[in-house]
Amino acid sequence: MIDMGAVRTEVEAARAELLDEEDNPKAILSLGARKRVWRAMIDTDDPDASYRRRIELKMACVRRVQHYWEQYHPGDQRVSQMLDLTQRLIDGRETNTRKALKQAKKFRKDVWTDDSDCSEEDDRATDTAYGAMYMVVSACSRDPYDDVVTGPETEDDDLPLDSVETSYFCACAETGATNIIRVHQTDVPARRAFWLWYLDEAIPTVLAG
Repeated sequence: MIDMGAVRTEVEAARAELLDEEDNPKAILSLGARKRVWRAMIDTDDPDASYRRRIELKMACVRRVQHYWEQYHPGDQRVSQMLDLTQRLIDGRETNTRKALKQAKKFRKDVWTDDSDCSEEDDRATDTAYGAMYMVVSACSRDPYDDVVTGPETEDDDLPLDSVETSYFCACAETGATNIIRVHQTDVPARRAFWLWYLDEAIPTVLAG
């Protein structure tokens, strides 16, 4: 059983971090704070349900920013295909994880090759695609602890590209900037709104599912 009190405690701590405009003017929700929430969401008695919730939270993030991809690439269904593939992995209708990983990595390679515009719209679409690709990669591991492996406290922008987590890419898509971009070049209200949605809507919806 999930300790909902622990979940609420970690969510409130994350919200306090997010809303601290003096110490956190960019409205960043740190990877450490997210990991503590994810760990609290794990049901040690039901690893399969914990896996499902872990991936469904990533899917919710991708769906929130999917329109950036569709606006920039009209008619291109590849993000939708990544969502469909992820659902099949969750449900056990797709069990060939090697094939799924190959499909996801091909998507990343294609997006990387085509990423030549350097406009804000292109950046938002690309971040959405990366979020969708890493969602599939995450879904290929049914370990509920996959996202909360202990280690040095690391921030999203310090991770190698192949280790960045889906919600961060989706926050970048919503914001039009990574965490390292200067505050005056960042849509801080948009980033704060994304992470508040994540804490106050996405997580409760996944837990209730």
